[in-house]
Amino acid sequence: MDGSTQALLSIIISGTALVISLLSVLRTRKNHLSGILSSQRLVWAENLRIAVSTFITAMYEGENLAPYRARVFLYLSPSNPKHKRLIDAIDQIYRPSNGTVSLEENCNALVGAAQDVLQKNWWTVKFELGLRKLEESRRDAKVEKRMGKQNAL
Repeated sequence: MDGSTQALLSIIISGTALVISLLSVLRTRKNHLSGILSSQRLVWAENLRIAVSTFITAMYEGENLAPYRARVFLYLSPSNPKHKRLIDAIDQIYRPSNGTVSLEENCNALVGAAQDVLQKNWWTVKFELGLRKLEESRRDAKVEKRMGKQNAL
């Protein structure tokens, strides 16, 4: 190899190494930000769960629901369609349109709506962290299969 071929080869290898290192830095930054966002989403979900639980307790104890409703609404956005069902369930309890719905029915509707919001949040966290629904389904099937074998013994 002559000097110009070696120089060209050296430039190509250096350029490739530069591109790979830049991609690595960008990937690391994305993973870091995803981890931060995911941890904040988990904190949000736990705080929402506590606020809804406190609202339900106040509902059963016959307390004034206004402060508890406000606390739950601090975690919700009326413009977010994922939150609409939960907002509607809370408003149904806070401002009942008729007296035909029992306390237990209201509570069940509220719990179902809260679980729906929390499940959607959980799937968002999983997606951000790179977990795929199909991969998780396969993993769950393997666990169920193992558990079935253990229970059969």
